[in-house]
Amino acid sequence: MGANAGNLSVHGPSGPLKEPIPAEVLARVGHTAASALPSPPQAAGSKSAGSTAVAVPVDIQTDDILWELRASFLELEQLPANNSDGPRPSFAFRRTGGSYRGQWKGNMRHGKGEQRFSTGARYIGRWCDNAVEGLGQFLHKNGDMFIGEWRGNRAHGLGVYYHQRDLMTYATYDGEWAEDRQHGRGVEQCDGGGDKDCQYAGDFDAGKKDGYGVYKWPDDSKYSGQWKANRIHGHGHYIDADGREIRGVWHDGALHGCCRCLWPDGRTYCGKPHGSGVIYAADGSILNHGFWDMGQGPTRRDHI
Repeated sequence: MGANAGNLSVHGPSGPLKEPIPAEVLARVGHTAASALPSPPQAAGSKSAGSTAVAVPVDIQTDDILWELRASFLELEQLPANNSDGPRPSFAFRRTGGSYRGQWKGNMRHGKGEQRFSTGARYIGRWCDNAVEGLGQFLHKNGDMFIGEWRGNRAHGLGVYYHQRDLMTYATYDGEWAEDRQHGRGVEQCDGGGDKDCQYAGDFDAGKKDGYGVYKWPDDSKYSGQWKANRIHGHGHYIDADGREIRGVWHDGALHGCCRCLWPDGRTYCGKPHGSGVIYAADGSILNHGFWDMGQGPTRRDHI
């Protein structure tokens, strides 16, 4: 989880320009998006960077579910031969406590069927030669649900995951999956604590935001650019709700090197968030220059 930036007060550029890159913008963009579940949403209007991260549980199936699938497969292998195909009454697994009801091919679950697990979870969908294969729906005991494509007992292909909190859908992921994890292109969305949701749309790699993606906050501010392992990393463009913009390069969630900050009234800052920089007026004239310390300064003036 990223560091908490506190309540971010987004001010317009009407006053004297003292911060080339507002500190609250640096904190907000630098600590967005975490792999763990976000903390409970705060009151509307609070823009804590720690509460805006969208995250859906990475693994659809837990170890005990996978163990039950393997154990049930072994139990069916040890049964006497059965050459009949088609639907049969519910079959109870002695070793796991689960059950299966649906279509069979000999002693293999094959076709459409429902598996109930001892954990309270359920799978309803297609089977092929004793493995979950094709379209299916997996329901967790806590209300979480996945609907989509499966291959070899794992979510693989296109699918939607619904994450529940307090009997309501708190977060969703809709997109591509591989080996039970978000992989490829997809959209994550979660409760933003107000009328609008937080949303990430872009690339995923093995369950993490990785590649190009767009992150939107509930107040319509937005980051578009590159990500690596759930962190903003690479070239990007941030637009604040009041129209301020930052274009630059991020490294592990923090601005790195030179960047450009633009205000709606035409003023521009070119330089480093910590280092030398120049503020230009809309007509191109220099308003201020010097050495800045993370948006504060200039602490000393440079010669131009």
